[in-house]
Amino acid sequence: MRDWNAVCLFCEDVREEKHGDTLLGIFPDNINVTAIPSAMPKLGVYVRIHINVDSKIQSISAKLRTSTGEEMPFGGFDAAKIKNTLAESSQKGAPTAGFIIRGTAVNFPIKTAGRSSMLVKIDDEEIICGSMNFQVGPNPSATASPQPSSQSPSVS
Repeated sequence: MRDWNAVCLFCEDVREEKHGDTLLGIFPDNINVTAIPSAMPKLGVYVRIHINVDSKIQSISAKLRTSTGEEMPFGGFDAAKIKNTLAESSQKGAPTAGFIIRGTAVNFPIKTAGRSSMLVKIDDEEIICGSMNFQVGPNPSATASPQPSSQSPSVS
């Protein structure tokens, strides 16, 4: 059994607040767009990871893989940060320690129809913790507002 789990939500924006994060406009699994290629002006990504406090995990990283196979890194944690967070959670009596990876891709390209997925890698094990399927359809999602674009994405 794995010592950890992860889940990802895609949304219009992730805002860091004083006492936590606010996710705006959470997207469904399937998003209809009017045309391909196009781009989403903003794509927020929120990844929540829970790790058993007795774990010996050394590294955490996340990346977004687009339907064309391109990969965009979204950050992670090194061994020292993981060890400290696991120890703090254990001292508080928690069975797991929580880690959050968040980011926003600006001008996120939709070059082909298909699935874009968030992958989390912990040590040598990688899983898909969330994905969205882009398809051409007659009724674009009310929250998704893809626009034709050839601009390169940027991640913050």
